[in-house]
Amino acid sequence: MAPGKKVSKDLTWTIIHMSSMLPLDDISAYTELSIWKIRAIRALHSKAREVVKHKAREVREKALRVDDVNLMLGCLHQTCDYYLDELQQALFNGHNVKASIATIWWALRNSGYTMKRMDRCGRDRPHIRGKSLKHQI
Repeated sequence: MAPGKKVSKDLTWTIIHMSSMLPLDDISAYTELSIWKIRAIRALHSKAREVVKHKAREVREKALRVDDVNLMLGCLHQTCDYYLDELQQALFNGHNVKASIATIWWALRNSGYTMKRMDRCGRDRPHIRGKSLKHQI
């Protein structure tokens, strides 16, 4: 097996079972693992009764909660011409939330916003907006 490559869980259990019957040299020949790697697997098993190290996952709190996103959407509903840093400042002033501009951008994208601009008369009167789009095409 190539050095530095992860050993599967099935192979490690096979090595554990083979180690009670065969010497390390034979196990190394059959599995193509180094004797050092076989010893490391056996040591981990004897210490923890496991064959794979489990990494503790760190759970982070989400940067923006639902009410924070609703505050941004409310600001954009009133006036659609906001810069991202202005939304960042509104979040800090309104909810005392420090969010990066990238986080704000992704929250807006996930909410369905794009970078396209829409004027006020088009947003207020959708029947006119449809006619003006037909004339532009």
